[in-house]
Amino acid sequence: MIKNNLMKITKQSIIKQLFDLGIREGDVVFVAADLMKVGYFNKSIKNTLRDWIYIFDTVLGESGTIVIPSYSPTWLRFIKDPDFIFTVDSPSNSGSMAKAYLEFANEKIRGTHPTASCIVKGYHAKYISSRNTEKHLKYEPYKSIVELKGKGLLLGTVDRRNGPFTFHYAQQHLGHTTRHPYSGLLKTRYIDVDGDIKDFIVREIGGCTAGLHKSWGHHLEKNAVTFGPVGRSLSALFDAQKSSQIFIELLGSKPYPLKCDNIECLSCYGRFRYNGLAAYWYYLKAFHILLNKLFQKLKSSNYNA
Repeated sequence: MIKNNLMKITKQSIIKQLFDLGIREGDVVFVAADLMKVGYFNKSIKNTLRDWIYIFDTVLGESGTIVIPSYSPTWLRFIKDPDFIFTVDSPSNSGSMAKAYLEFANEKIRGTHPTASCIVKGYHAKYISSRNTEKHLKYEPYKSIVELKGKGLLLGTVDRRNGPFTFHYAQQHLGHTTRHPYSGLLKTRYIDVDGDIKDFIVREIGGCTAGLHKSWGHHLEKNAVTFGPVGRSLSALFDAQKSSQIFIELLGSKPYPLKCDNIECLSCYGRFRYNGLAAYWYYLKAFHILLNKLFQKLKSSNYNA
């Protein structure tokens, strides 16, 4: 925990900390944020969310670009019809930063991918969002950021649950996203360009990210990440190209080194690509657990990693 609880957090202090972390005018930055952990608040939620837009507008300038995930819920196919229909105006389950840009940002563009849309604002917004449709691979915007030599910001999300977005890009690059046990079993609905409501079948899933903290040593070794305080929380800024190459190399090795510590995790221990024949033992031992998880998903939604 960053010991700066007595420091007054202002827009200007956050702007300085983001600059000290390494963000520069003209950067392309993917932001995964937990604003509660950062601890900045200005009189009301509305003021606070507007301030975050101002902060990144100031840091990135007119030539910069911010990309924010704005993911949507999914349901099990064949069992439950979604009540949700995705449009670019749909609410997102990706947190307060997505809410800020959806409700208050001018000149932002939201991709039309029914489950994995991103909100993009800035110089490269049209280019990135044009590769974020129902016809594109799920993590294609991540690929765009890598190609544009962008950066990733974990804003208050340096923990044992989150990790660099480049992990999912590496999975897509290697063809792993279509081999998740839930691939093809989930769906949502969306409105196409002709105004018709259609089903969207989820065939790409990245899965669990709770083991990605194990990659920080590799990032430090390659000079691919900088850690520092933003508000009351630790944050990290990483080089997207270097980070994606680190994950491509790690995911290509055996045994798979980035699994989480929960041996009941389907994403980490039920995938044959990451466990080989040991995955059979997982299903034998965890069959009752999987049935319970499926039952829980009948009552809820949102398996969208």
